[in-house]
Amino acid sequence: MFDVLFEGMKAFNQSFMLVGGFVFLLIGGGLAGYEIYWRSKGVAVKGRVIGVRASNAREFDDEEIAPEYGNLKDENNKEDEAKGVGKGSVIVGLLFFAFPLLFAVLGANMGYKYLSLTASGVYTEATVVRNEASSSSGNTSYYAVVEFRDHNGRLWELEDNVGGGSPSFKKGETIGVYYDENDPERFVIHAFWHYMGIAIIFFVIGSSVFGLLVFLYLKNKAEEAAKKQGNVPKKKKLNYANEMYYPVYEYQDIHGERKENVGMVGSNSLLNAKLGKAVNLLILPDNPDQVRKSSWLFLVFGTVFILPGLFFFYIAFTQYESTPLSFVFVIMVIAFIVFRMFGSLGKVKAMLYERAVKGGLMHSYESSLSGNDDGAVSNGRDILKIIKKGVKARVEQGARLLNPEEIVVRAKKQAGQARIAGYVLLLLAVGCSIGSYYSGLDMLNLTLSGQYTSGKVTDVNSRRSSTSSGSSGYYTYHAVVAFKDAQNRLARFEDSVGSSNSIYDRGDSVQVLYDPANPHKAIIDRGVLNWGISGGLALGALILLLMGISSLNRARIHGGMRYQTRI
Repeated sequence: MFDVLFEGMKAFNQSFMLVGGFVFLLIGGGLAGYEIYWRSKGVAVKGRVIGVRASNAREFDDEEIAPEYGNLKDENNKEDEAKGVGKGSVIVGLLFFAFPLLFAVLGANMGYKYLSLTASGVYTEATVVRNEASSSSGNTSYYAVVEFRDHNGRLWELEDNVGGGSPSFKKGETIGVYYDENDPERFVIHAFWHYMGIAIIFFVIGSSVFGLLVFLYLKNKAEEAAKKQGNVPKKKKLNYANEMYYPVYEYQDIHGERKENVGMVGSNSLLNAKLGKAVNLLILPDNPDQVRKSSWLFLVFGTVFILPGLFFFYIAFTQYESTPLSFVFVIMVIAFIVFRMFGSLGKVKAMLYERAVKGGLMHSYESSLSGNDDGAVSNGRDILKIIKKGVKARVEQGARLLNPEEIVVRAKKQAGQARIAGYVLLLLAVGCSIGSYYSGLDMLNLTLSGQYTSGKVTDVNSRRSSTSSGSSGYYTYHAVVAFKDAQNRLARFEDSVGSSNSIYDRGDSVQVLYDPANPHKAIIDRGVLNWGISGGLALGALILLLMGISSLNRARIHGGMRYQTRI
């Protein structure tokens, strides 16, 4: 009975991977196909940005445009100042300052403890006797328990105070430790990044957030003091979070006729549409009113979705054994999706038709529909036409043309946000680079100095993680592999890669890569997937770096008065 349930769960996992891969490939293929369609059918023309339309755009009075165009209204200012600040607000404010300061202090204390012990403590070798698991809020942390003798010969068995999502040290591994001669319970393991990585993260994030809050507080106090003296105009906070911007292009079609049309692709960033900027456009010869900027963005995003889809398929077919039950699950999921799609198709067609009609661009097309009073359409081509007309109607009828002053205000605000985002992205890129470097270096050392042998799965360990409500939560399964090293010594290790259902069964043969100097430091050889963590972090660092540079470059170009002089 349990074998049937176990096989059923493995089949469910494989079908989940297959369906997930299909969804990612479908999205990625759609985006890439859209780009390929425009590249193959479209004609390249030169154009320039002559305006910007904004959907959900707020309209302001002339005095509300920007400080350089007049004072902004703020009728509630005096009332707010009269109310003053309550004790509750003071407590909440202090808590905002206390939390990041606490993180900074914890990081500094952790770093000081490690550095002071490694500088003045007594060094000795210890043995990892076990890893203690602690579960909280659905997460499990593992803490190494080490055994060593101090300078007086007394045996100590102590637990490390820094844990991780997986054991940082293998059972039976010999490691170095530093301990306080007067208090051996105060010790650290000789592993710099094991302690300092968390300490640096805590200190940098905590101090950065605390410094930012102090800066904003002092800035706000300075502005309030200046307002009381009447030195600066009162500003109203303007919010453009819900706006979408569509550039208006001027170009000549293939017949030399001058055209002005709204681009089909919008963005929530105004910095992508600078007035007067020369751009390369694509138009469709059979419909020159459809225009879009020549960009490989859709192909890039399509590739970003396609790669995880291929990875899911790879995992599904290499890590799981296909069974008839797997295909039954896949067919059931596909049938459910198809049933839901057909069940909602009528509503989707009616919604698209109604949106296009409300846009005012369906009158010339209504005669070509099937003639039904309810606005139903007859085939997929009608649906595509309605989608195109509905999108065009929403942009042209629902989006307001911004004037230059409004563009200046939005550009300045978004340039400041882009600058902050750029610095944050660069910091994240540095963090991912450091993680990729050390993870890749560890794997490189193991690959160059390690040896390959065959091993056998002797057991499958399960780990339970409890939820915040105290319920049983979920299990993860890790294979326990036994093998013999070059000296014919038997060694065992637990696979660090776990899953909601065991990938391996007892008795399965696997390829093992181990360190000859420490056979317990071993992994199941998965080929190129061994570099998954370091490669993923490196790719993430590259993407974050490019995004950060792009944000800073856009902030530099469009920020402040420079943008205004280009209008």
